[in-house]
Amino acid sequence: MVKRIFVFFVLIFISVSVASSAFVRVKVGGIADGDTLFLENRPNLRLMCIDAPEIDHESGKNQYYALAARDFLWRLVRGKILFLRDVKHDRFGRMLAQAYLPDGTWLNFLLVRKGYAFYFPHKREKCLKILQAQRWAMQEEVGFWKKILHLPCASQDFIGNKRSRRFHTLRCKFGKRISRFNRVIFHSLYAAFYQGYAPARCCTVWPIERLP
Repeated sequence: MVKRIFVFFVLIFISVSVASSAFVRVKVGGIADGDTLFLENRPNLRLMCIDAPEIDHESGKNQYYALAARDFLWRLVRGKILFLRDVKHDRFGRMLAQAYLPDGTWLNFLLVRKGYAFYFPHKREKCLKILQAQRWAMQEEVGFWKKILHLPCASQDFIGNKRSRRFHTLRCKFGKRISRFNRVIFHSLYAAFYQGYAPARCCTVWPIERLP
């Protein structure tokens, strides 16, 4: 009940705010994956505070749920106008933003809540709301969480970096380099994700999608 009330007020706030001049209006032209869109006459858009499983456009060895995440997002945004808030640019020149549909649907929040993306740490208040969405998704095991939280390695220990908010396997050479001041140990995969840490790309536990 508490979760429903929270989501209700989030949606009410968003619906009222979408009309604000604080939003940047853009049109979707295409999609790269579950967290990146191509815009018409704009730089590419990277959805802020989230990360979706990776699509390998060269080898075809996509991460588990990568295509499902891309397709879900595309069904939501194809040909649509989006309203962007908290717009920044990353080192690749992409736009980083919170994105909303005209009806007020908060895409970043929805993708995480449905288990198509996980929380990617940024120091912003709305990112904490996205972290809460992830915790609900994990508890209900929706989307990719049904498999990810039951991987063979799920009960192992992991090393987290307090500075980068990334976690590594114990065997990862980069994880071993983390200073004791920045190091935190998680005793399960669930614990690492629950605390808002994201898997390090250099030694991720995320499985590759098995093609039929």
